[in-house]
Amino acid sequence: MSEVESIPGAEVQFQACLTHLYDYAFLFNHPLLAQLIPHESGAERVPLFRERVIQTIEQMRPASNLPFHSKAARAYNVLTLRYIDQQETEAIMQQLALSRRQYFREHAHALSILYQMVFESAGIAPAETGTNNQRNITLETEIASLHHYVEQEQVDLTDLLMGVLEATHRLAEQHQMRVIPPDGGAPLILAMDRTLLRQILLSFLSTLITQAEPGTVAHCSYEASDGSLVIRFVCDSNPVSISAVQAAMDGALRGMLQTLGAEISAEDGPLGKTEFRITLPYKLLTVLIIDDNRDVIELFRRYFVNQPYRVVAAHDGAQAVEMIRQQVPDVIILDIMLPRQDGYEILQKLKNHPSTAHIPILVCSILETSSLALSLGADGYLKKPPERAALLAILDQMLA
Repeated sequence: MSEVESIPGAEVQFQACLTHLYDYAFLFNHPLLAQLIPHESGAERVPLFRERVIQTIEQMRPASNLPFHSKAARAYNVLTLRYIDQQETEAIMQQLALSRRQYFREHAHALSILYQMVFESAGIAPAETGTNNQRNITLETEIASLHHYVEQEQVDLTDLLMGVLEATHRLAEQHQMRVIPPDGGAPLILAMDRTLLRQILLSFLSTLITQAEPGTVAHCSYEASDGSLVIRFVCDSNPVSISAVQAAMDGALRGMLQTLGAEISAEDGPLGKTEFRITLPYKLLTVLIIDDNRDVIELFRRYFVNQPYRVVAAHDGAQAVEMIRQQVPDVIILDIMLPRQDGYEILQKLKNHPSTAHIPILVCSILETSSLALSLGADGYLKKPPERAALLAILDQMLA
């Protein structure tokens, strides 16, 4: 296998060629095509390059039994929609039900795979950077790799914090510091990257412990609202140098904070207290409740307090369809006894349409018809009114 000449930003140039896959004039004299197809003229290179790209993407096609929205199908779907179909980013995000951040992460991963495969199919080693042409393993690539392969999951923040405090307990004892856990209360469940959040907390708390004066007591608490989580550590026994803690925070912590879009702030308060705040966004999952009983809707709203859900409601099928057009929900809770069009008709329409078939639907009805609901495509069934614990548990299972 020969090695490609050094082309500045080769992968960026490769992406530009994909973006102009059907632009003959752009590709005709492009140096990257000369690297990939050196034995043909410019006129012949363009269709050959296009064919090679399409065939290589086709090699990534997932098995036919995999759902369209499965994670294993994302690389193929992103590349097909973006470069073969030449669709815009917003349209692809909508079809694949991805956030902007998810889309760019999946796109970068898929593009890197395609870049490697296309060059290797031509018998050329893709240009690499670093000493001796070996790709550097850096802190940034390690964090990015971890974040890419870890799905967001439902995280019980209290349990996570207790695990972090347990892991740092011995270190705190060695430095004669005490960390008071959050007060008991309703559990806070969030959709987050648990692994990175735990590493952020471990790294920060270790830094705080080693920089605090002996005898310091830190009280831990948290609150969440409007998609933003704030975790506080308030030190009240001895003054803590904010500048010393900030200077001691290493590159790994800063890199993980940046990956999650988080930040650490601090301020000195009255009576010698020092407060450190870790603020980071979390994803709110949209739950569409289709029910004509307003009391039921309000019951569900109460159930979802301190949960990672944003509740929207529709009172009939027509209103639900209009809301789904505006924003695809993450999950639907569907009643059966509805005006004008019953829930089973709505269920069949949603499950038979390609743009909504992937949405998990929980049928929640006063009727004992679980077998019928599941046979028509429902992803779960609960008797109305459900217990809060049962509702949250089945939603966790459906969204896992």
